[in-house]
Amino acid sequence: MVVSFQFRCILTFLIQLDREFLKNR
Repeated sequence: MVVSFQFRCILTFLIQLDREFLKNR
């Protein structure tokens, strides 16, 4: 469960970064 939570958190962070990158570009 803990690992899943961390994985989900990282995934959300990556998605947010990708979105910002696309928006910036």
